[in-house]
Amino acid sequence: MFCSNCKKVCRKIYDPYCLTYEDGTEATFANKCVLDIEICLNGLNSKGERLVGRKGACDDEEYSYFPDNELKVKTSAKT
Repeated sequence: MFCSNCKKVCRKIYDPYCLTYEDGTEATFANKCVLDIEICLNGLNSKGERLVGRKGACDDEEYSYFPDNELKVKTSAKT
């Protein structure tokens, strides 16, 4: 685990951020707070480097994450 405590309360504001995982999978997060939680929980690549997101929705995201729940919603499939 990257952080000792990853629990936060995020506001329900849509201001999307994109995160690209080491395997190339992209996910759009509803806002920076939700992105920060994901990075806290799963934010290291195989080299031990911290993953970094970018502002804006992913162009061809596979999953979207919203603060209302902890579920990921499949929005499109990569070909």
